[in-house]
Amino acid sequence: MPGAVEPELYTRWIQFGIYSPILRTHTTKNPDSERRIWAYPEPYSDIMRDAFHLRYALQPYLYTEGRRTYDTGVAFLRPLYYDWPEADEAYTYKDEYIFGQQMIVAPVTQPVDKESQLAQEQVWIPQGEWIEWPTGRHFNGPTTVERNFAINQIPVYLRSGAIVPMQPHMQYTGQKPVDPLIVNVFPMQNNQNSSYSVYGDASDSEDYKRGVYAWTDIDAKQSQDDLTVDIAPVRGQYPGMLHERSYEIRLPSDWPPESVTVNGANISFVQHSEKPGWHYDGNTLSTIITTPRYSVTQRVVIHIHRAQGALESRPQLNGFAGAETRLRAAYDTLNAEWPFTWTPNPLIDAWQTGDRLSYKPQTAKQELARFPKVYAEGMAQVQDLASKANVSDDELVKQLMQNRGRDTTKERAVRYRSSLQHALKLLEDGQPQ
Repeated sequence: MPGAVEPELYTRWIQFGIYSPILRTHTTKNPDSERRIWAYPEPYSDIMRDAFHLRYALQPYLYTEGRRTYDTGVAFLRPLYYDWPEADEAYTYKDEYIFGQQMIVAPVTQPVDKESQLAQEQVWIPQGEWIEWPTGRHFNGPTTVERNFAINQIPVYLRSGAIVPMQPHMQYTGQKPVDPLIVNVFPMQNNQNSSYSVYGDASDSEDYKRGVYAWTDIDAKQSQDDLTVDIAPVRGQYPGMLHERSYEIRLPSDWPPESVTVNGANISFVQHSEKPGWHYDGNTLSTIITTPRYSVTQRVVIHIHRAQGALESRPQLNGFAGAETRLRAAYDTLNAEWPFTWTPNPLIDAWQTGDRLSYKPQTAKQELARFPKVYAEGMAQVQDLASKANVSDDELVKQLMQNRGRDTTKERAVRYRSSLQHALKLLEDGQPQ
């Protein structure tokens, strides 16, 4: 491909690489193709940097799936028809693929729409319940859905109950020990059991061929409004293996707990502390539990109890994280048009729902019950602004000059109208269902 590579295309290329067995930044022999992610303009360079951070965070999952490939001979990046050979869509949706035991990835292959700044993709969802990681939206397959993704979103779908191990922020591989081990447990159905075994070895020799390695088995079970995560004693050993560590359990897209215990001891609610305790990320509806340090030869059992009826009312949470993401983008778009307009108060109220939940998770029931109403009120006010701007350029310039000053140009007025339409498209895409 001759000539310089467009920032959007290169960003999508990097995002595809994040969910590939090998990640490399080069693309072609084209000398004009910029490979340094920091040389691209914002927001693309920041988005690519965040993608690399995600790649490092996923290393325990990638390493485990690499070991499974070694043992079975089946690549952990494989076509859909390996797992669903009877489904016609498994052959026709060639841009989607399986990525390890827990994920399906559907890389964005279309440019963003100029008005909405969202890229539309058609995604096939296989049999079962799947959760869209960027938005927290649940889908029951088999079905085909039309989905929209911003430039900073990567379409990844997790099985119901998926367990995905991750590691803390690192700047390069092996910068520090994987402590705590981060364990993501995605929402489960009643009486569902889920399991995953995390692999580890010294990673600097071929001793793994002679049995010098270790596995950590993780099981999860949902029983009505209670969730239990059981981390078994490590099986095996290798040089340099940690003898003790803590665990960070992340439970996205679900209600906050009423109580949490670790090995029978109560764990208290804390505000974003690295000390043992739990806190709540209201923007993603994630309970995050930090355990004390334990010997890796000791079983660790985390029990999460939620309010009665929490499991039954989980559909109320569907897609909340995606709605918050669209609210933030609309907020930034509208505020950039000051002094001509500002984000309507109901929209600010809706957007701040996540922050309020982080401080007071016990208010989740009330906050999430009112969320669709204030969201709709804010969107209606943006619609009203867009309708009033639907006049000729000259008339719009006259209105803006009358209300906000004398420096309004026709180009500024056109941008104002375009921004209103952009914000409205974002809000329509994120509207609670």
